[in-house]
Amino acid sequence: MASPENEGRWNVVFSAAVVLFVMQLIIPISASASNHNGIARTDIVGGSWGDNQFEVYCEEDHYITHTELGSSAGGFAEEFRFKCSSRTASEHWINTTDWSDWTPHDDTGVESVEAAQCPEGSYVTGIRGTMGPFLFTPFVVQDIFLECWPRQYGQVDSPDYTLELGLSAIHTLDVPTFHACPSGYGAVGVFGKSGQVMDSIGLICKPFPGYIPPSDVPILLVHGIINSAQEEDEYHTNCKKYFESFISGFTDERRALVTIGYYAGDLECDLYIEGYQSVTNNTSISDIADAFAMLVKEQFHDNDVPRVQVAAHSMGGLITRDAIDRYGSDLNITDVATFGTPHNGAAKATLCTLVPWTASRQCEEMKEGSDFLSGLEENPQSATQGTHWMLVGSDDDEGTGPDTTVAMGNGPDTRPEVRIEYYKNTAFVGNSCDDQKNKVGHSQIISSKQMGTCENGQYQSLKNPVDHALDFF
Repeated sequence: MASPENEGRWNVVFSAAVVLFVMQLIIPISASASNHNGIARTDIVGGSWGDNQFEVYCEEDHYITHTELGSSAGGFAEEFRFKCSSRTASEHWINTTDWSDWTPHDDTGVESVEAAQCPEGSYVTGIRGTMGPFLFTPFVVQDIFLECWPRQYGQVDSPDYTLELGLSAIHTLDVPTFHACPSGYGAVGVFGKSGQVMDSIGLICKPFPGYIPPSDVPILLVHGIINSAQEEDEYHTNCKKYFESFISGFTDERRALVTIGYYAGDLECDLYIEGYQSVTNNTSISDIADAFAMLVKEQFHDNDVPRVQVAAHSMGGLITRDAIDRYGSDLNITDVATFGTPHNGAAKATLCTLVPWTASRQCEEMKEGSDFLSGLEENPQSATQGTHWMLVGSDDDEGTGPDTTVAMGNGPDTRPEVRIEYYKNTAFVGNSCDDQKNKVGHSQIISSKQMGTCENGQYQSLKNPVDHALDFF
């Protein structure tokens, strides 16, 4: 018989062992950061036991888009399978495969199967889940949440869509951590362990074709129209000051922000289009777009920078859109965010044409129904990798008016590949309900200042436009 002293010692050792065992089960096993052939693995959801180890892959150059989970009567995950799709330059699915094999398990009786798929153009790139006790194993997988992202160039704060599979009524432990594939990777398979039920599962990830790290992708900042009456106003002709709030609020230090000048009066811009010295507000938008497309090709693509992104304010968005429309086969502008851009015409443009000292060709071209706007492609794409668009607008944009900034065609843009961020007339710039008079106008639409709304006297913060840009890029 053990002495009380030894019995106490063994109790301590046993307790410590149990703690270490349970910690091993609860804390996800760290995955290898990278393997051969560019393959990486996420951390797992679940525990580290199970007799059946599994790895199930998509076909070559395919990524997971459709999922099914089989669950037992007790709400435990038992088996998982998926379909995969390859992708076009614009990321629409093609060549969707048949279902993969189910992951193995010692059958305890699948009671229900739930299916979910990503939206068109999105792919599974992340996983989280819930766990619960099963027999002598403290924590096994119950619910699986697979998160879909619309872009291959890095995750943002919110997924394009979350696939919810399982959803048992009772679970013991939520796993809030989102285990994501590396930026620029998509899920090409799953791995894990299973016994009678699924003990653990993680994602096998591989880079999307043509992936380039964000640090190697410059963001070009393209400003808006300058009326002749404003040409002596330094704020409107100085690129550094024009984008001062945007640049100061863009906290991703990996990224190079490059301001583009195109008017004869532009100052302190990083790059200028060819022939900018003769450009005025009577130069056609298409002529500026010609030179902008040439700048992108010669300054970037011809110098081993294969792709760029653009953040454009006001008329700058039309310059970018026209350049991609007519030169997309030679350009690789993969992401464009427009802020207060009158895609369907600006209310102020009509007034601008009626006042002699502000009338200009560019005002004429930005009027609703102009030949220039009517001739623009609604959703132009770069040929190499496609182009993703984010349109940011405001009810209180005095330069453009509502709605026109968030649609590249008739009516609000509902295409899944076009992201819309819109500030309603209840939004304002400030950090308390006392600031409600400071509306989100044409200049504020590229601001990094605090923004919010006030409902029933309660202040609620909103993401400012630069925060949305950080998400998007």
